[in-house]
Amino acid sequence: MKVLLINAHPEPHNQQAYAVQMANHFAALIPADQLDILNLYEADIPPLDGAMLELFRKQAAQAELSTEEQALAGRMAAVLRQFKSAKRIVIAMPLHNFNIPARLKDYIDNVMIAR
Repeated sequence: MKVLLINAHPEPHNQQAYAVQMANHFAALIPADQLDILNLYEADIPPLDGAMLELFRKQAAQAELSTEEQALAGRMAAVLRQFKSAKRIVIAMPLHNFNIPARLKDYIDNVMIAR
């Protein structure tokens, strides 16, 4: 069973961070061929910004996309494919003022889209 471990800590290799320790502990429990680790602060995760909103508008209107928009759409599709390929999702993250890290919010914006 494929497991996606999402490490949303800004310092994904900081062994003193509890979220990183938890992620490492969990990763040790899963066979390597069934585990996919995504360090959000090392990955290309498009932010929800004006470019992404314009892409959504053009896609809804079935308008022609620029080269940059095609690249953005491709990256978003790759993020979504990775997410959908996993049977289980585990998120390791620090608690930031009772909120989630910004990169995790960007990631969620890429996988929780209409249609």
